[in-house]
Amino acid sequence: MSSKNNPKNRQAFDTYRKYNGKTVKPVFYFGKYKGHGNYIAAMDEGGNMVMDQATKKPIPYQNI
Repeated sequence: MSSKNNPKNRQAFDTYRKYNGKTVKPVFYFGKYKGHGNYIAAMDEGGNMVMDQATKKPIPYQNI
């Protein structure tokens, strides 16, 4: 029986989520000093954070 922690058993990550037709990647958002908290947010291919227009905060990756 092989271990789940063995790097040889892990698969490469190959699918990202899409938002408005653009591929977005997960990034760590450090918004502690703005009062937003820290979480995994979405960043588009151009390197821009995907922002929520109503709250002016980056959209959490899990909400996409």
